[in-house]
Amino acid sequence: MEEKPDIKIVFGENLPDNSLVREIMKRAERFSVEVIEGDYTEEGATGRLYLSSQKGFIRPCPCSRKYRCCNYFTIDTIEGCLYDCEYCALKTFIDRTKILIKVDVDEMIMEMRGFMEMAHSKGRTIRIGTGELSDSLALEWIVPFAPILIEETKDSESLILEFKTRSTEISTLIGLPHNSRTTVSFSLSTEYLKDALERNTPSIGERILAAKRLLEDNYRVGFHLDPIIYYNSYERDYEGTIRLISENIPYEAISWISMGTIRFNPDLISEFRSPVLFGEYVLDAEKKYRYPYILRKEIYKKVYRLIRDYLGSRVRVYLCMESDTMNEAILSKRFKTDEELNRYIISL
Repeated sequence: MEEKPDIKIVFGENLPDNSLVREIMKRAERFSVEVIEGDYTEEGATGRLYLSSQKGFIRPCPCSRKYRCCNYFTIDTIEGCLYDCEYCALKTFIDRTKILIKVDVDEMIMEMRGFMEMAHSKGRTIRIGTGELSDSLALEWIVPFAPILIEETKDSESLILEFKTRSTEISTLIGLPHNSRTTVSFSLSTEYLKDALERNTPSIGERILAAKRLLEDNYRVGFHLDPIIYYNSYERDYEGTIRLISENIPYEAISWISMGTIRFNPDLISEFRSPVLFGEYVLDAEKKYRYPYILRKEIYKKVYRLIRDYLGSRVRVYLCMESDTMNEAILSKRFKTDEELNRYIISL
């Protein structure tokens, strides 16, 4: 169980009276979290969770069209994160002192049902998840979105729900009927990078043990090796992470593993403190910094080989934000369309 952070719940006018808001207030009392009136526009306050009736939840993943995308969609339930990962892109466009909680779950459910109908009418199966603008589970102990989302998707033949997380806050998922329509994916790096760059997060081992616990409830799990960061002993250290996965998680329980090397907007450079983040980068077609092609290819080849050595050939592995050329070089696959990549990922 993760240590509970020092937070306050802030509410304003026109807050809906629904099951989620009532549960948040009940949990605030249980965990001795202060609840106060306030406004999201106030300045200088940190560690505050602002309950908002803001609408608009589902949107396509903001992948650049210059790369091969996987037709992923996001559910934006929370904006902001209590974790302090030095490389996090959120730092360039979200106020880090505030966390916005979109509590109009009736609107969210209506959007989801319409989205499921659309996917069903087109004969598509779509992955959708909550980990784009925040960690999916880090605040689950106080803002339990997961049971609502799992209930809505458990009987859908058109959606696969994904929670992307570095957290071990899985208690609200235990015991829920989900019909294997939910995958919990853990973002993993190495213990060295966790200590250097991923402040306030559980260890790599703790995340993998949380994944192992979820198997007891028949959840499928995934892993995101993203961002992979190059340093002298990265290959040895990533081998340690992948070995730990293999020792705890049977390959047939893994929905997918993604790989992606670090990429960031130029504005993020001012946030860098750790020497491991300083190296050779090039500006890509969408004006983001990333490692040169040759170095990325070398990194992917080595990490991909480790995945195959420890987890076998049947686990689905895909690259995030990479070109068709890189996909072919690493995976020996050339996806003609984004939907073809999506079907490859979900063909369990």
